[in-house]
Amino acid sequence: MARTGIGCVIAATAVAAAVAALPASGQNAPAERTLEFTSAQSPRDFKLIDMRPRGDSAGDRYVFSTTLKRAGKRAGRLEADCVAVDPTYQGLQCNVVAFLADGRLTASGAYLAKRVPGVGRVGEQYAITGGSGAYEGVTGVVRRHGNGKRDTLTLTLKFP
Repeated sequence: MARTGIGCVIAATAVAAAVAALPASGQNAPAERTLEFTSAQSPRDFKLIDMRPRGDSAGDRYVFSTTLKRAGKRAGRLEADCVAVDPTYQGLQCNVVAFLADGRLTASGAYLAKRVPGVGRVGEQYAITGGSGAYEGVTGVVRRHGNGKRDTLTLTLKFP
């Protein structure tokens, strides 16, 4: 599994970026909205918890926090917890919470670093599972493309 856990870090940042772009409380929101962001992760905000056996293995955890930015300005804070679940395809499963001025957003999903025979590259997709405050009832999908250092995040948000 990827020692750096960059996939889970970037995915979580993508979810948080989605929240930062949602409208403030009291504004009418469209039924669906697509947003695109770039993201970068600081190694300082990342921690690997290496479970036995030593080295990459199922059960290793990647936990992190990061500051969220949109248009170069701070937009919130992200907290994430990812666990390695698939040594064969280097899979991670992640849960994320984004803290923003207008509320919270949660997301869950998985990442596979290797192609799956008969399926191909599955890419990174994370489901927006809910929210509170101005984000109550929001659902959608987050997709990441990039190299783990600089990424493009595409969010498709659905409003109730």
